[in-house]
Amino acid sequence: MKLKIFGAVIALLSAPGVASANGLLVLSDNQLDTVTAGIAMNLDLAATATGPTAATATNGAVHVGTADVLTVGGSAKSGWHLTGDRPSQVAFGGGEAAASGAAAGCTAKMQVVGDLAYLNQTAAASATPIGAICTCAALAISFIPR
Repeated sequence: MKLKIFGAVIALLSAPGVASANGLLVLSDNQLDTVTAGIAMNLDLAATATGPTAATATNGAVHVGTADVLTVGGSAKSGWHLTGDRPSQVAFGGGEAAASGAAAGCTAKMQVVGDLAYLNQTAAASATPIGAICTCAALAISFIPR
């Protein structure tokens, strides 16, 4: 599969692509893996309320870093053993939205995109006639191609 993208990505590639006359670059599958590997984590928080005592708040963070992840093989029956380690990108994110007042409402959503080896997400919401609280969190791991 080939894909055309703008030349600004050239600096990210370890091997040159094929340039076309219109300034676009055509990448091979291996080059696309180099550009698209990794994690994108988007946090969407919103809180609304009305009335003279209405109050809203949102708080969230996303942290992405690299680390070596140990890989294991085996089973509970035969026993587990270390099979190696892989360079990986690890992402943690979470957020909270809260509202109090009339017609209080909130949303907390985490969108995780990438070539993921592991993903665990959770979200919860609770609302009453005068208050609402919403939370979300995610942990994602993506292996970096060697």
